[in-house]
Amino acid sequence: MESKSQEISLVLESGELGESAIRAQELALRRMLRENADECEILEEKTTATTGAKGDPITVGLIVMALIKSGAAVALLNCLKALFLREKKLKIKVTTKDGRTVELDATNVDSEAVRQQLAALEES
Repeated sequence: MESKSQEISLVLESGELGESAIRAQELALRRMLRENADECEILEEKTTATTGAKGDPITVGLIVMALIKSGAAVALLNCLKALFLREKKLKIKVTTKDGRTVELDATNVDSEAVRQQLAALEES
């Protein structure tokens, strides 16, 4: 029986990190997601640099992926936790195709509320 996949997008940004630092974390996340290819599939990768005034968030990349089997949200959360251990100033916005969003950072990635929100994304 084939399971229904949930398409989501991940956007990495930071108001404190430079473009090259965010790009390095984006590449690390892509590598971790590829290592979890049984649960998560990268569908599309875009790299765009958005610049603004000092302190404005810089967005480097967009990763569109599919949570393809049960437990994929847990695999994704583990990848994000590992990324936040490496870089605490990073922020990641997870958005579903229907527009629901969960914003994660080093302070909330391990919270029960975030785990529930990501699980809800997987179930819809």
